Amino acid sequence: MLAASPALLADARRVLEDVVAPVAAVRPVAPWTHSTYYRDEMGPELWRQYLAFAVWMGPEELADLKRVTNGLEDDWRGPRGRAVNIDPGYLDLVRVVLASTKDAAHRVAIARGLYAEATLHFVGGRFAPWPYTYPDYAGAEAIEFFTQVREHFRAERMLKAPDWDGRRRWRRSSEPAGPDASRGGRSNAG
Repeated sequence: MLAASPALLADARRVLEDVVAPVAAVRPVAPWTHSTYYRDEMGPELWRQYLAFAVWMGPEELADLKRVTNGLEDDWRGPRGRAVNIDPGYLDLVRVVLASTKDAAHRVAIARGLYAEATLHFVGGRFAPWPYTYPDYAGAEAIEFFTQVREHFRAERMLKAPDWDGRRRWRRSSEPAGPDASRGGRSNAG
């Protein structure tokens, strides 16, 4: 998440916990200084926080989740535009995938106007960026966070595979979303 203030990040986290699931891991709030892209819309001071939720999610659910977070962003929209930017994604054993409304050559369409990007890939015992990965996701703090989330996910998966774990899904359904949701489920990270 990116926001115009730490207070907005805290508000967004509370809403996401109501809509998605409880937070399982969190990176502390930090200033975001990687570009001026959001300055006109969100203001000169931006703050970043990474969250991982205690929920399993299949990749086929990413577009629906992005639609939900787009709606939440609209709730914080002001006269200049968004005050909060939420880019949901999922993490599995080999990648971190983020959803976006912006198309690019390295992104694939997952629904009308929505795209997915493999932002990080797992190699040499940790996640690593691609040449197109945004600088904040390529940074040491993000790499460390997502690698730790992967290790937690891997340990849970090893304990519970291949059966469905019965946890609340982000859709608040007790059933897997697809035929193979019980095998190789994904952790929801954002």
